[in-house]
Amino acid sequence: MLNSLKLKMFICKLLTFWIIPSKNRKYFRDMLFWFSYSDYVRFKNMDYHVVSLGSICFTRALAVAAGIKPRRFYGEKSCPFDLYVSDLKRTIELIENDFSDFFENINIDAFPHDEKFSFIHFKKIKEKENHFNLFF
Repeated sequence: MLNSLKLKMFICKLLTFWIIPSKNRKYFRDMLFWFSYSDYVRFKNMDYHVVSLGSICFTRALAVAAGIKPRRFYGEKSCPFDLYVSDLKRTIELIENDFSDFFENINIDAFPHDEKFSFIHFKKIKEKENHFNLFF
């Protein structure tokens, strides 16, 4: 079985090596490797969404690996806690107060899964958007 998975990954890499940028290449490799028509139909017919409530992004990964939550390429959008890093007590507080202070007191220097995108960069983008909105 391990050899068949290695062969499948090799074929996926062979079919996608030409895709630029590498972020898109990884997305298509994942799609080719993990796609299942039966899963696609099952997830498209779901009339509910699974929201992970863990204190780290690992809870989403577990839900996806278990087949409970669809993968990104099936069209599943990220929920507020999918990439959220905090304790469970803070998560409960956010739900109770309708996320009113979700963006307050963010104490991170970089986003957990994107080392190139810093919080300072995020603030600069938001400042530009606010500045742009003042004129229009």
